[in-house]
Amino acid sequence: MTVRGVALAPDPASPTTMAASPSVSVIPEGSPTAMEQPVFLMTTAAQAISGFFVWTALLITCHQIYMHLRCYSCPNEQRYIVRILFIVPIYAFDSWLSLLFFTNDQYYVYFGTVRDCYEALVIYNFLSLCYEYLGGESSIMSEIRGKPIESSCMYGTCCLWGKTYSIGFLRFCKQATLQFCVVKPLMAVSTVVLQAFGKYRDGDFDVTSGYLYVTIIYNISVSLALYALFLFYFATRDLLSPYSPVLKFF
Repeated sequence: MTVRGVALAPDPASPTTMAASPSVSVIPEGSPTAMEQPVFLMTTAAQAISGFFVWTALLITCHQIYMHLRCYSCPNEQRYIVRILFIVPIYAFDSWLSLLFFTNDQYYVYFGTVRDCYEALVIYNFLSLCYEYLGGESSIMSEIRGKPIESSCMYGTCCLWGKTYSIGFLRFCKQATLQFCVVKPLMAVSTVVLQAFGKYRDGDFDVTSGYLYVTIIYNISVSLALYALFLFYFATRDLLSPYSPVLKFF
């Protein structure tokens, strides 16, 4: 730039100067290359809040387990109740560890394996507890044998119209529920193996990923188990009403 014969140095802030300089690059504020803020789950606050509730749940549940063991007057029933109660500390502590290692490469998959295996054990113990409440398979059959199955679309028994309760019905409920106790641990172990070989990525529904097939098998298994468990409760709800077994899940 020249003013009355005097040469002036170019203004560094001038747009023409910046455009001419190859070493200057402008990154917009909203550019995806800008450093992103960490999500809340990765913060210390999230870990502290979750830790407070985890340890609160641990203390309350451990106290309940202690009281059951201290007053162990009905061992045939209380052993199942104690096993069911243990799902709270296992689930809570496992989830907390997954949160603490949230930034690591899918470490939660390995933590979840222990949780999934115990979840299958809890389903088995819940069904066994219901059988124990009612005095076993023979006692249940003596109460419901020959009674017509109430057909209802709401309760999923519309396909059983005209049928009666029999030993086959009861064993179907038992076998369909217990298959989940086998499939769930197998899927958990398969997940760990696939993860080790780089063939599993959580949330990846690609046909080359093991997550898709594990999810399909798991959903079929758990749906069948819950349906069979519901059918069993639907057939014996009047007999189980004094024990309120559903509250064991809350």
